[in-house]
Amino acid sequence: MDELAGRQLAEARVILARDEPSVSFAIVSGAGADGVRRAVELLGCDMVLLPGRGPLHRRLTRRVRCSVGPGVVDVRAA
Repeated sequence: MDELAGRQLAEARVILARDEPSVSFAIVSGAGADGVRRAVELLGCDMVLLPGRGPLHRRLTRRVRCSVGPGVVDVRAA
């Protein structure tokens, strides 16, 4: 995980702990659509955030949404 991702994760944890103390999350990296689907099944996720940008990211988001369902949110990276 690079430095920017580490800072963003730390900020997300602070926000979640303050606003939604019962929320938990996991980061799955480099797994592709099938890996994300397996992680969702294993973890019992209600929502999946997919940060990124560009055509490859949009294609991944579509594939994950098709296999996981509507709880997939495309988060546009700056």
